[in-house]
Amino acid sequence: MTRNTFSCPNCKKRRYNKLFSVKIPASDLFGLFRCQHCQLVTTFPFLHNRKLYSKYYANYRSLTSGQRFPQPIDFLMKIWRYLRAWRIQKWAKKGPVLDVGCGQATELTILKKFGVRVYGLEYDKGYAQKISESTGIPIFYRSLININKQRTGFTLISFMHSLEHIPQSLKYLKKIHKLLASHGYLFISVPNFASLERRLFDDKWFHLDLPRHLYHFSKEWLVVFLEKQGFELVWQKNIAPEYDFFSLMQSTLNRIFPTQPNLLYLILLREERKNPQQYIVLIPQLPFILLLAILSLPITMFLWLIGGSGTIELVFQKRR
Repeated sequence: MTRNTFSCPNCKKRRYNKLFSVKIPASDLFGLFRCQHCQLVTTFPFLHNRKLYSKYYANYRSLTSGQRFPQPIDFLMKIWRYLRAWRIQKWAKKGPVLDVGCGQATELTILKKFGVRVYGLEYDKGYAQKISESTGIPIFYRSLININKQRTGFTLISFMHSLEHIPQSLKYLKKIHKLLASHGYLFISVPNFASLERRLFDDKWFHLDLPRHLYHFSKEWLVVFLEKQGFELVWQKNIAPEYDFFSLMQSTLNRIFPTQPNLLYLILLREERKNPQQYIVLIPQLPFILLLAILSLPITMFLWLIGGSGTIELVFQKRR
């Protein structure tokens, strides 16, 4: 797929429906295209690793403190990550486990304390080395495709909100079956593009995160795709408090204040450069933020009950 010509990364067909476009401040115009043949939703233009990381990941995660948000929020996030690691170890047993796009290796560090043998994978070599040095966890870098053939027999391979970021995601999913042990597991957490939350907010949805999110998955699409690769769905969860409350708040603010997308998130993000103008622009949003902080709990719980919240967690098992 070139910059000017869309072809589906999955089936290579060129027939598509354009869902909508999103203008990134001080950057390009990006569209969401749904393939008419296989129904995969893709960001277009589709940016590859070098441009993605040089231009759009500069302030995405901390290399120093490991803290992305103010301390109370970071503390709550760590609780939910601990619970996610606890769920993973039920399937992973003693490992080995590979987390693709492991970031700061938070879940891997917890799994290691549970006695699980763990590995991570990151695109950037320097970042991978720093995380490995700080955690003592082996971190591969560059591409899953290049992992040594001897590195097979993983009991579980995970994509924890990384699958949508990786240009080679579909190739990775096709390779996973060979890397897993017999009856091994594939753990995937992604934004749910088919959710009621996404359909309510469309181009104002917080979890679009263009252009870093290259793919926009639904449970149905992943099930069909992975069944062809030799997997079956064995578990799913539509509840993610660490994402869902804030996603609903920020998406609503994006709808009310469309000229300042994700402003609250950018201010809370420690590594994002701030300017006084941002705080001034936030002032009119404060009454809405307080109101949404109250309303988001019952609304999000309703979305959980009907399976309409903005994220999904899926576990697939390898068939023989």
